[in-house]
Amino acid sequence: MDENSKSNELKSTGYELFILLLSLVSIFNLGIDVLGSYLGIIEPIREVIVIINRLLTNVLGTKFLAQVLSLGVGGLTACVVCYLACMLLGVTEARDYLKRLFTRRLTGSHLDN
Repeated sequence: MDENSKSNELKSTGYELFILLLSLVSIFNLGIDVLGSYLGIIEPIREVIVIINRLLTNVLGTKFLAQVLSLGVGGLTACVVCYLACMLLGVTEARDYLKRLFTRRLTGSHLDN
């Protein structure tokens, strides 16, 4: 493993720890909010908790959405590359399988089984 990939891996680890910290703060705030509704916490404190949770939800939601879109694009790209490789190599079985898979998913015929 070269130095550049180790550096990127460490940056990713720091970011993931930051997201973990935000998640824990959000869970802690949720616990305080639920507990506070039973104990009668002062209203300004609950308003601060709601504001912090909205900000954290925006950060975490954006991160989640970006990952989901990245996975979708990556998966679709892999299928297209596989299909094109099968066409170029003349592997008809794999090409036919991908055609059946996509036809089945698009028409909803897999729900009939």
